[in-house]
Amino acid sequence: MTTVPLCGNLKLVTVPVMTPGLRLRARRVEKGLSLKRLAQLAQAACPGVEGLSKSGIDRFEKDEQGMRLEQAQALGLVLGVSVGYLVGEATAESAA
Repeated sequence: MTTVPLCGNLKLVTVPVMTPGLRLRARRVEKGLSLKRLAQLAQAACPGVEGLSKSGIDRFEKDEQGMRLEQAQALGLVLGVSVGYLVGEATAESAA
């Protein structure tokens, strides 16, 4: 966290932001899964959902591409978190 002094007693505080990609990667690493293994598990859990390849998940983690609802549901199912957690609308405590 960085504090930048402003005028008078005011200070601007910058807080690191957890993007959906960073949340996804953090949870994957926490679970000890490689990109390849996460892709395999997500495809097995939700066989009709497209975009769950290793390269697709890599793009999600780098925030180069956003997840569609069904992709977030599949990844959340495998990682044990809610869609809300992955997109930043829920905390880790309410992730499952």
